[in-house]
Amino acid sequence: MKALFLLTISFTIALYGAAKIEPSYKNISYGQHERNVLDFWKAEGNSPRPLLVYIHSGGWTSGDKKKGSHASFCLKNGISFARINYRYSTIAPLPAPVHDAARAIQFLRTKADEWNINKNKIALIGTSAGACTSMWLLFHDDLANPKSQDPVLRESSRVIAAAIDKGQTSIDPKVIEGWIGKKVLSHRMIRLAVANKTMIDILSDYDKYSGLYQEFSPINHLDKNDPPLFMTYYDMYNTVPPKDTDHAIHHPIFGEKLKEKADEIGHETYFAIKERIVPKKYPDYKNFLLAKLIEEKIVKVESVESVQKILCLGDSITRADIWVKMVGEHKAFETINGGSGGRRTKEGKKSLIKYLAEYQNLDKLIIFLGVNDLPARIKTSNELKIAGCVKNISELIDYALTKFDKKDILLIAPSGINADIMSEKNKEKGYHIAQPMLEKLEGEYKSIAKEKGVLFMTLLNIVGKENYRDGLHPNKAGQIEIGKAVLEKLLKHIIE
Repeated sequence: MKALFLLTISFTIALYGAAKIEPSYKNISYGQHERNVLDFWKAEGNSPRPLLVYIHSGGWTSGDKKKGSHASFCLKNGISFARINYRYSTIAPLPAPVHDAARAIQFLRTKADEWNINKNKIALIGTSAGACTSMWLLFHDDLANPKSQDPVLRESSRVIAAAIDKGQTSIDPKVIEGWIGKKVLSHRMIRLAVANKTMIDILSDYDKYSGLYQEFSPINHLDKNDPPLFMTYYDMYNTVPPKDTDHAIHHPIFGEKLKEKADEIGHETYFAIKERIVPKKYPDYKNFLLAKLIEEKIVKVESVESVQKILCLGDSITRADIWVKMVGEHKAFETINGGSGGRRTKEGKKSLIKYLAEYQNLDKLIIFLGVNDLPARIKTSNELKIAGCVKNISELIDYALTKFDKKDILLIAPSGINADIMSEKNKEKGYHIAQPMLEKLEGEYKSIAKEKGVLFMTLLNIVGKENYRDGLHPNKAGQIEIGKAVLEKLLKHIIE
């Protein structure tokens, strides 16, 4: 009888896992609502430990953190584990459920010293709606606000990887109906995410809710530089049309669509269908998470400690202000427009001296000059024009280095032109034949930046040919392309 009793205990442990491990900290509040609580298991180790955070399922309308049973797996691998609750969409619709999860990540970073967390090695795991939230956090720009009075909100919301289970890569009714069929719109997650109304009412007033649906569809935020993702779906759901709403809301098509986009843009995404499709590099989500949290070199992710004031020294393209404002709207930066129409490189140093006298405590300098040195109306050879640019930019940077650290100076090679739509006025000035010189200047600027040790980027092929208003000056869409490129460069440098 005793042997049978022991055998029963052994079988129970094997079937359901080891005895329950109590959290190191339980129901810790990370926000003001009663559902803003989390549990935390602290892994052993002298150095700060990686952290895996679980976000529960339930269509954003139900569920609880207690579903997260990954503590044993994490602790035996030296990884700390946390699981969170968040407000249901029936309590507060989007953005509440997703932004709560973001705040939980930020809160955990404030506990880094006390709980021995490595702030640069935080990953997510989530199921269904929790998977949708995990992907949104993985792909979305950092929500850190260094200007906030709340120390939690000054921390980064970014993570370095996510493993998700049957997640929704889009919640936009207009998109997912085309992917999966009408049954997916019957699931409560889709309608209650934005309002306590019927789906018919929401679709009849779609414009009112389209912004939320598009913003909180993870696939809309994916770009090739985002951290890696491992997706798992199940073969039992892989039939079309879906059998019911539960089948529809967890359909592998969600994963297939994101994987298609990821492959197209070059993002590191792994797509698995249980017992049918197994990625070659990582056979399952556990191997993936161990690789990203333990074995592989992790890209450093830190919150921005303060707002950096940037002087943007340029010509009329800078004076137009759209790209400058776009950079300045980011929480990490404040921009000063130092653009002036027709400015040539020989005026750069004098202009910088003027701005330095006017503005105190500048942190960074962007130099975006050169195109006005090149038109055919300037009666000198193309070689001498290029040489003049090189000389003037070199002297400008030499002076700037007496005021700024070399890694706080960004030299930008000018954007190109579109000779096909060049205005007569700009043709008269000779800008329509400037493209070969711009290409030459790009190489010279790159050499200068390398020699001086400053940052460099080129805009030569950034602005689409259709996004010039007069063949020389980018239109609004072109300015936005410039803004995105410059912002990406600046943020990448902060992370590095």
